Amino acid sequence: MSSPTELPGRVAEIYREHGPEVLARKALGFPKSVVLHRGLEFVTRDELKRHVADQGLLWQEITESPCTIPAGDVPEELGQFAGEYRPDPRFLCELPDCRLIGPGAVGLLDGRRILLDTAGSHRENFFADYEEFLGSKTPELLLRRFTDPDPVPTMDRSPVLPLVPFYNNYYYPWFVEYLPKLRALERYEAETGREPAILIERDAPSFVGESLELLGYGDRVVESDGSERRVEELLVTNHRLTTSWAGPRYGFDLSIEDSRWVRESIRSAVGVSSAEPTEGKRLYVSRQATDRGRRVANYDELEPVLDSFGFEPYVFEELPFPEQVRLVSDAEAILAPHGAGLANALFADDPTVVELFPETHVRPSYYLLSRLLGFEYEPVVVEASEHDPHDDLLVDPEGLSSRLDAILDSPE
Repeated sequence: MSSPTELPGRVAEIYREHGPEVLARKALGFPKSVVLHRGLEFVTRDELKRHVADQGLLWQEITESPCTIPAGDVPEELGQFAGEYRPDPRFLCELPDCRLIGPGAVGLLDGRRILLDTAGSHRENFFADYEEFLGSKTPELLLRRFTDPDPVPTMDRSPVLPLVPFYNNYYYPWFVEYLPKLRALERYEAETGREPAILIERDAPSFVGESLELLGYGDRVVESDGSERRVEELLVTNHRLTTSWAGPRYGFDLSIEDSRWVRESIRSAVGVSSAEPTEGKRLYVSRQATDRGRRVANYDELEPVLDSFGFEPYVFEELPFPEQVRLVSDAEAILAPHGAGLANALFADDPTVVELFPETHVRPSYYLLSRLLGFEYEPVVVEASEHDPHDDLLVDPEGLSSRLDAILDSPE
């Protein structure tokens, strides 16, 4: 839970990210959440491992390598996330006779106890977003401490691996927190010969289906409608946080192997080879069409700078996912305001990443991703548009031109 000194920043961030309605709901809901959920039972990862051992169930682990995020000359908001990360092993286990409940497809052991790795991996994350996880099911779960759970329908497919994000907008988390779970599933399939179903949310964004289709799981997708279901065999693996509002490095479990697995699997699926030389494209990932902020307020002044350095603007939301991957795979430089489109840098070869931040919204996601993959990374913090609550940017054309001139070769 955030400390009192952190709360003002947390409130401002929720407002900028999601608007006043979500802020009001969370302001009213968080204290109620802590009170309501104190009676819930959680199964931590250590407790889960002991349960699996006691029951003689399957538990697989993949050893992870430590990784170091160098700081370099970056703002303090980014540099505080620098340092060494020692991720826990990537595990996967089989659990018989479980339940999935709520819009977040939270896993329940014994029909009562919440499997924490299916609910944000930390209690604080669960408390902050409990409605996304459980919807209206909290009172019912509390009563189950004293009564047996009612019978519910059993899913037709088994085993099942849930990939149902608890984020509202989850392009970046999908590729760095959810798809890496298939790395453990790949080993499980190789060793057991089984082909589990993949559970996703109903009406998921197109990139969810497209990426699963590319990886060969398209015919195994099952949609969740948020209702409670029994699962004959539930597969559980780590939920590695790469986004957090709870302070520097809180809960972060960065894995270079996870990122490399997603990167190489997707690139291979769209026919991109690391052995092929890049074409030297320079991409500008535009947010001018979005309604979620961080547009460039003076874009007409930015355009000449983009032209002079050979950057070609793209609106990634308008392109099929495989085309986005092919575009960034050929990029020598990617310039963009902070936003989900920069997640595609994961599929680039070895670009220079230049990220534009409004001074009110400096976040570490793509700094961490770029440093993790060994890319050259340049943050540029600019003035925020005063009239806009969603952090639109006012870019100084001359200042940006000087920064680009220092880190990029002249376009041919």
